[in-house]
Amino acid sequence: MSNCAATGMRVDVFTLGARARKICGGVVDAFGVVDAPVLASEPLASGEYEVVFHIGEYFRGRAGVDARSPHLDTVPFRFATTGEQGYVLPVRVSPREFALSAP
Repeated sequence: MSNCAATGMRVDVFTLGARARKICGGVVDAFGVVDAPVLASEPLASGEYEVVFHIGEYFRGRAGVDARSPHLDTVPFRFATTGEQGYVLPVRVSPREFALSAP
């Protein structure tokens, strides 16, 4: 395990509910932050969201990973926020595991 950011992993963010739509997408930078300006500018508005991590795609592009059978492919994570503060979603992935940590 390298314990470094999943630099280059694609991430998409969607609003949920009656007005569900994709609000942004980006890739993880060297610091583990998604390079989507809408996420960095201000806290998300109150509501429900889904973040989709493209884990299989990320690992298929890495040497030494069996591209024929990724353990995980796209991994959605749904959450709600009151819009009062920013939200950090610490995620750890490897070709064989996926873990979410409480902020």
